[in-house]
Amino acid sequence: VKVEEGVCDGPVLFHAHVSKTEEEAARDAAARQARIDAKEARKRAQEANVARKQAAKAEKTARRKRRREQGSTGGGLTASDDEDSDGGDRELSEELNSGGSGDDGPTDAEWYQREVGQAPE
Repeated sequence: VKVEEGVCDGPVLFHAHVSKTEEEAARDAAARQARIDAKEARKRAQEANVARKQAAKAEKTARRKRRREQGSTGGGLTASDDEDSDGGDRELSEELNSGGSGDDGPTDAEWYQREVGQAPE
């Protein structure tokens, strides 16, 4: 028979098969309190991390909104510039739209003519 304070979370008040000395009971209570304190510290750290990330997300959203507003008033970046501001995406999209491969190599028809010896069908 085992009697606990609380439901599966409190200290054992009486146990028919296990008897502990005062030192053992104090050591177990200190270990239990250390686990509770560590859990609370992790919870506080997690709440701080969530708040920090939400603040960063709100700042990023506000920054995007300001850029879009500046673009609509004529100065700064436009919405399309904001998306292409990372560098090579604009050049890549222009190259794909123009149909150029970006190098001066032979076309597929020229390569086929040279390798096979006859014009492609």
